[in-house]
Amino acid sequence: MDAHAGGQAASGMLVSAGADGTLAITDPRVWGQVEQVKLSNFPYSLITAGGLALAGLGDGSGWVVQCSTGQVRVYMCVYACV
Repeated sequence: MDAHAGGQAASGMLVSAGADGTLAITDPRVWGQVEQVKLSNFPYSLITAGGLALAGLGDGSGWVVQCSTGQVRVYMCVYACV
């Protein structure tokens, strides 16, 4: 679906998300997966900023994931999430 590579915005990580509802964070320096986060639905959008990955999902929720660790920092339900 979408990927953001390297740089300060993603803490040097490769961040990708797909229709399977998974957000993957990979360290391109060693090509090893740092973390895989199971999202509540498929992602519509993905952006990185300040070392965070922000994903907007099909169920109306928004997720904020820390790129360096894969830790979910914020989960927001924008609409009537089930």
